[in-house]
Amino acid sequence: AVNMLKKFIDLDVDYIKAVFGFYEAYSENDTVFIDGKPFPMLRQQKKSDKNEYLCIADFIAPKSSGKRDFIGAFAVTGGAGSDYLIRKYENEGDEYSALLMKSLLDRLAEAATEWLHEKVRREYWAYASDEKLSVSEMFSVKYRGIRPAVGYPSIPDQSVNFALHKMLRSEEIGVSLTENGVMYPNASVSGFFLAHPESTYFAVGEISEEQLDDYATRKGEEAKDIRKFLLGNLS
Repeated sequence: AVNMLKKFIDLDVDYIKAVFGFYEAYSENDTVFIDGKPFPMLRQQKKSDKNEYLCIADFIAPKSSGKRDFIGAFAVTGGAGSDYLIRKYENEGDEYSALLMKSLLDRLAEAATEWLHEKVRREYWAYASDEKLSVSEMFSVKYRGIRPAVGYPSIPDQSVNFALHKMLRSEEIGVSLTENGVMYPNASVSGFFLAHPESTYFAVGEISEEQLDDYATRKGEEAKDIRKFLLGNLS
């Protein structure tokens, strides 16, 4: 992997690209409104260790508060334009190198997202401009704020990517979506930046049919059309 990374450097490849933005936001009934556009979220149905039922919307000021709040959104890819080299390895029968490259691109996408999040905290949004963390402290999530990613435990519904993709225009960095909301290139990550000092990562976990119906209503869709995106969370 290190040798392949050196090869990327020697070839001066341009695989890593990102797009991000900051938007006014407020929350209402478990939905986060970003620039007035609704992004419905899911709430835990089982108490957390701190006796809470968490939802991403908890970390954005509610509309009723009258407070002005913001949210960040991002899409990062580690595989823009990488198809040529992967196909070359495959055509040569070098499946090991093709698989290694895909794994390395995945790690680069995650690393680039970590790097971008630090830049956001310290410079672009600068809500933690005096942050000074070691790498181990960063990996231990000692920073303020979170960056929940679409398809991960806090936002398990991949269809969120459709609205996010449209808002960020992530096709400009070579990202496209499948009909199921999966990002291509596969070595890609999308999600949100939250600055709330009490924001924390959590898993939505199992949800009920009642919550599925409510969630679908807030998305303006039929529950049967949303079900396929949440099969892993349905009881």
